[in-house]
Amino acid sequence: MSPYPLAALISIRELREEGAKKALVAAEERLKEALAQEEKAQNALEKWRQYVIDETERRWGSLLGTKTDTQGLLGFRGGLNDLGLREAEFEARVLEAQKVTQDKREDARKAREELSARRRAKEKLESHREVWQAEEAKETERLEGLELEEYTRPLLADE
Repeated sequence: MSPYPLAALISIRELREEGAKKALVAAEERLKEALAQEEKAQNALEKWRQYVIDETERRWGSLLGTKTDTQGLLGFRGGLNDLGLREAEFEARVLEAQKVTQDKREDARKAREELSARRRAKEKLESHREVWQAEEAKETERLEGLELEEYTRPLLADE
């Protein structure tokens, strides 16, 4: 039986499948890192919000019972506004982390699709090889049968 003529192509498809597997593992690792960063940003936001509540209570507590002029009240309100502005920064970090996570999810999805496509391409060639081998075996058997017929055919008187 002769060797399969597309064996080199199967090897190439296997290499491509391995590359797609490695790309998927890398994409999933980047997704894990993005999820961790998103969680870290979310935790920082929650801590900041708790700090703002505690700090607002503390500031109100220190303000109550003391005489304060208009300038002092404006400074107090400005300080509370600054806390709110910082919260917006934390929220922006969370949104950015969520965007990065979504991008990494999309990359991982594409890597899974790529791996699936590579596997289908390799499986298609492997099924072709099986069909080819079956046909090659039939042809070999047929040729052996013809050869056997030549040797077992009775000799005619003319020959």
